Amino acid sequence: MRSDNPRDYGMDLPTAMAVAGFVAVAWVYTIELQFKIWIFFKRYTGLYFWSLLVASWGCALHPLAVLLFKFKLGRSTEAVRMFLSSTWIMMVTGQALVLYSRLHLVLRNKWKVRWVLIMIIINFLILHVPVLTLNQIVSGFSDFPIKLIHDMRLVLDVRLCMICLDRWLIWFSYDRHPPPFLGQTECYRPSPSTRRSREPASPSKNSSYPVST
Repeated sequence: MRSDNPRDYGMDLPTAMAVAGFVAVAWVYTIELQFKIWIFFKRYTGLYFWSLLVASWGCALHPLAVLLFKFKLGRSTEAVRMFLSSTWIMMVTGQALVLYSRLHLVLRNKWKVRWVLIMIIINFLILHVPVLTLNQIVSGFSDFPIKLIHDMRLVLDVRLCMICLDRWLIWFSYDRHPPPFLGQTECYRPSPSTRRSREPASPSKNSSYPVST
């Protein structure tokens, strides 16, 4: 019989309430984003549409997978681990593809845009696929060596650092090259020195002008 006490699952009541609150926020924003996607998109095609759809559902399903895993609500541990890793990939890689799909609007260099896509694919193959495989291997053995479990936690930390670096590089491209339509906004308004350099040089007082007769 399952227990209703969160302490039996390694967390106290305030922590469980905070987790439930964050999960509710993720679900509410996902529902709101679904309405915006299906209403404002005129064509349901393209990388931007599908990556945004997958990433939004990943943000909703990954907290559900965490709850299933943490509170041992699933019947099969292997299936819950697979669901947990799959939703993580949907959320993380989907968000990276959302940023990549709009990058050509601010970055005119096609090679740089292509390198961003290559970086996302390499991160998927190096960071996500091995962790997904290790999760399935760990879930298949009840007496898995403790040292390998600690090594796997180190791999997870390295993966998180690489994902943060990946996002920082993409966001740096957006910040470094703002789109033209943001040039007149308050955030991207040029500095006074830049504005003076763009203004045409005013004639000096000593310069002579032809007098019209």
